[in-house]
Amino acid sequence: MFHITRYLTATLQLGPAAAAAFAGMVSGYVSAKGEIKLKAVQKYRWIKKYTKAEYQATTKIYVNGKYKTTTTKKWISEVDTNIDRVK
Repeated sequence: MFHITRYLTATLQLGPAAAAAFAGMVSGYVSAKGEIKLKAVQKYRWIKKYTKAEYQATTKIYVNGKYKTTTTKKWISEVDTNIDRVK
């Protein structure tokens, strides 16, 4: 469950509470159903080349080889131009 929580926090940029709730849901599936597999795809496209991009992460959950649900998250990432530079 630690790896699932860490993956969700990093990839989908979920807050700790949301990631823990999702991991709890997956934990419930594991204890009740058995084998779980997560298949994830992350895509991006440049909005402004090298400074701003739109990301989309999609995770599909399979329990005992059968599809259960899909979670999709979109966000925009932009370079912070207000950072200090090292000379």
